[in-house]
Amino acid sequence: TFVFLDTEQPDYDLDTDDEAFVNKLKKKMEISCLQFEEMIDRLEKGSGQQLVSLPEAKLLLKEDDELIKEVFDYWSRKRKNSKANSLIPTVKQEKRDGSSTGDPYVAFRRRTEKMQTRKVRVSFFSCFLLVLLVKREQTGWIQRRKCSAYFSSDVGAVNS
Repeated sequence: TFVFLDTEQPDYDLDTDDEAFVNKLKKKMEISCLQFEEMIDRLEKGSGQQLVSLPEAKLLLKEDDELIKEVFDYWSRKRKNSKANSLIPTVKQEKRDGSSTGDPYVAFRRRTEKMQTRKVRVSFFSCFLLVLLVKREQTGWIQRRKCSAYFSSDVGAVNS
């Protein structure tokens, strides 16, 4: 019998400041690093551009109110001090409407021009045909040369 547990890891990763905060918090209440990561992850995913409020955080998190307040205060300070919109790193992608800003940090862009693989194949094929033609002519030339050498030697043998 197989038992499947929900072992999905949170997208948020602890940094050294977080570890120091969790270690300080462990002296007052019970919390693990994984539990802290999950709480920050839920807060990050629950808020977009606008930070969630403490009452909204209490709805998102299912822990003790005192723990939620401590983690929420830490998260909101960290988020406000951060230059990024989110504490979870994401890959920057082009907008779906196709508008291009020329931002060098966009990871995946639509192609601006169609790739021209077929022309390369046509060019390659034409070169291949040319090589075959040259080979055929060379083979014919060699055969004609052998024939002329054969006949010239036979003609000399007949005349003598």
